[in-house]
Amino acid sequence: MKFFGTILAGAALAMSVTSCNTDGDSTQTQNVEVLNITTTGNTQELEVGIAQFVVSTATDADQFALGMGDETWRFSNLKRTMGQDGYTWKETATTQLTGCPTMPSPFTVRMTGIAGNTYYKLGFTDKSITGIALATGYVSRTTVINVETGEQVLYTSEIKKNQFIVEIIGEDIKKDKKCNLNLLIGGASFIDGMPAMNMRFKSIPFKIEGDMLSFETASLIPELVQGGNSFAPQERFPISDLHASGTLGGPITLEFDCTYKDKNDVETKYRVRSQLLGVLPSSSSN
Repeated sequence: MKFFGTILAGAALAMSVTSCNTDGDSTQTQNVEVLNITTTGNTQELEVGIAQFVVSTATDADQFALGMGDETWRFSNLKRTMGQDGYTWKETATTQLTGCPTMPSPFTVRMTGIAGNTYYKLGFTDKSITGIALATGYVSRTTVINVETGEQVLYTSEIKKNQFIVEIIGEDIKKDKKCNLNLLIGGASFIDGMPAMNMRFKSIPFKIEGDMLSFETASLIPELVQGGNSFAPQERFPISDLHASGTLGGPITLEFDCTYKDKNDVETKYRVRSQLLGVLPSSSSN
């Protein structure tokens, strides 16, 4: 999962050195840049913030903190459980609040999936706050169809191929409230025999309605990730009719057309359909 480790490192802003207290318990702190979606009635407001997880070896002693504008809400003495999908935090009888006026209900905080995706939902009488990491990672099940013949030319759920990262561009939201995201693909493989490449689909408009995330664009030129912040446009592989939708913190359905032009300038159009999954599909191969 080197692709996830490299790209998602930017979303995990700081992982502290493990610290110990006098009782011998240790803690580890991770800060994650997040998108907060505050819903009040029929109005939604988007704001980039920081979520902090403090994981303790002591029983029911974890913390979750959330930067809300100029305020910081902290929830201490949380119970952490681990399941097949990842970690979940819940309140206990000794949970303490700092900054937050009342205990949210529901109080849902998760870090799930192969990429450790952050998701939370906090409910109050007058509003709800939903949060996701600016960068979330997915494995996929991908099917490719030849548009002209209708023939399926590729199906793969191989973990090393077609790993996706949805990367919300926080600076666009901070600067002028524009909602754009980058779609990064690790081991991109859409045609049988195509060498796996790391690619970026840049600056796709997105919207959030209720608990649904969607994004679409009529056309774009994909970029080859060359390392660091270097990207090379791939004019031979234009992308068109891209659209995607899914629940916040859940799977995403993605479709787009990819037109391939060979050395003789013969074009073939393919329809790519991917189910983006935060957790490993049970039938996936390594």
